[in-house]
Amino acid sequence: MNTAGAQDPQHRLLGPKPLMPVTLTFGMLQLLQGDPFSVRYMENAPSLNMVGENVWEYDASEHDLIKLDPHEVLSIQQAAELLEPYIRPLPPFDDSMLPADLDSARAAAPRQPARNADDDDGDGRATQPQVILGSIDNFDPSNSNTVFMYLFHPNFKNPGKSSFKGAGGTMPITVAPFALACGGFGSCIEQPSDPNFFIPPLDSLGDRLMYRLAYRNFGDHQSWVVNHSVNVGSSVGERFYEFRAPPGSTSLGVFQQGTFAPDSTFRWMGSIAQDKMGNMALGYSASSKRLFPSIFITGRNAGDAPGSLAQEIPVVFGTGSQVDTVSRWGDYTSMAIDAADDCTFWYTNQYYSVTDAFAWSTRLASFRFDNCR
Repeated sequence: MNTAGAQDPQHRLLGPKPLMPVTLTFGMLQLLQGDPFSVRYMENAPSLNMVGENVWEYDASEHDLIKLDPHEVLSIQQAAELLEPYIRPLPPFDDSMLPADLDSARAAAPRQPARNADDDDGDGRATQPQVILGSIDNFDPSNSNTVFMYLFHPNFKNPGKSSFKGAGGTMPITVAPFALACGGFGSCIEQPSDPNFFIPPLDSLGDRLMYRLAYRNFGDHQSWVVNHSVNVGSSVGERFYEFRAPPGSTSLGVFQQGTFAPDSTFRWMGSIAQDKMGNMALGYSASSKRLFPSIFITGRNAGDAPGSLAQEIPVVFGTGSQVDTVSRWGDYTSMAIDAADDCTFWYTNQYYSVTDAFAWSTRLASFRFDNCR
């Protein structure tokens, strides 16, 4: 980072809305590297951008100067209090959008007779629009209840007739309240300590739905399943949803939802899918101060009580913590169905056999439910 001029009382920091110039010292710069703000140097800009935990709107018409002693060092809390009156979040935005992914080619989305030439895929029929879900970080990260839907209808015969709906948060789906894991943008996943290393907490990627948004057409209904990580007390658990719609419809509604957090262990980085019987399997990472990051699976039979998941099963216990990787972990894991039988689940995730950096191992696991033949 170029810090030239940081000691100059006229050096300006663009703060959040109405983003105003403020003076700062190099010491303040250092302190602002942590939560709740980060400082980014814009290579071709005459100033530094201060970016909060959300996206902030720049208002070039505001030029109030907050005068500071050029040698004064502000704490993060002092800086936050100073800037709070000027913060204005953007309206709902569209990000981290996850497109539906077929669990089985045998259960693809229904195709209907084309209503008009714009709908025609070239054979007189039309595939229903692609469902996309995401943008769960649009509101208060500690108290939200919305997943946003989008519909994309590509027209390969006439690309100009393609359509995309839902931009700007116009197609919300209400779900059970949740708080984004680790505040959505933080690293809070605990790992066992090591006397020879600094062991950082891991990033939960709690600001987004996790791969995959698994889709299956059961004939009498369509089903989409997906998961993300949420705060549960002082820990993190796995939230899952099953959205359903009638045949040929994209009017999704919550059929069932639940949060899996049987104890204080941190569970995150999940992936979910379902077999041809409607049984679901959810794989994820689990870690705590006493448990090295490990791989677990849980699941449910199609006839189980809505929102419930069975006792978890370990796939592999890690024997090391991760260090020096900017807290990122895995990005992402995958639960998928074997196309050969439409019953066998395959799950892949990472773990460490020794405490180290960039030295992970990968484990593949396969299993099936007894009632799937």
